[in-house]
Amino acid sequence: MRRSVLLVAVLTILAASLAALPAAAQASQPAGWVALGAWVEDAPKQQVWLTGELYLTNVWSLGYEYQADEVFLAGRYGDQRGFYGGFGFSDFSPRWEVGVWGSAKLSPTISVAGWLGVTGQTDAPSTKAKFTARAEAYIPVADRFFVLVGVDDYFNEAEHEFAGRIGVGLRF
Repeated sequence: MRRSVLLVAVLTILAASLAALPAAAQASQPAGWVALGAWVEDAPKQQVWLTGELYLTNVWSLGYEYQADEVFLAGRYGDQRGFYGGFGFSDFSPRWEVGVWGSAKLSPTISVAGWLGVTGQTDAPSTKAKFTARAEAYIPVADRFFVLVGVDDYFNEAEHEFAGRIGVGLRF
């Protein structure tokens, strides 16, 4: 049942992103982006990964990410830096995450973004929260297409999880 809900959520977000393509072509600013690739946590655990962002205003955006284990929806506030918060929905346990983010240009074409935050389980308050650190690089390869490379780290004094991802994206 939960997988069906997760799949419907992902398809709805993807449909909204694709519906924005014609309007974005006429706008001077992009309406968002979507990327598809591979998420790698442990050597045997690799999965398809879909992520993207819809720009609601010049300072507000809605982010989404899908992996086989979770759909994560987040709101982000700020132009080049700011605050974010979101919820992840999975077969295991819903989770929350809040933190700060920032972005910068490494060159006229390559940009990077980073997030620092805290995450925890909503239905297991006794579980210790984890610190989160994430970084992504966006490398253009053609007009609206880019390669996204990213790393994630979730940690507290008892646990440490590291993940990486690579994908191809489209700005719309």
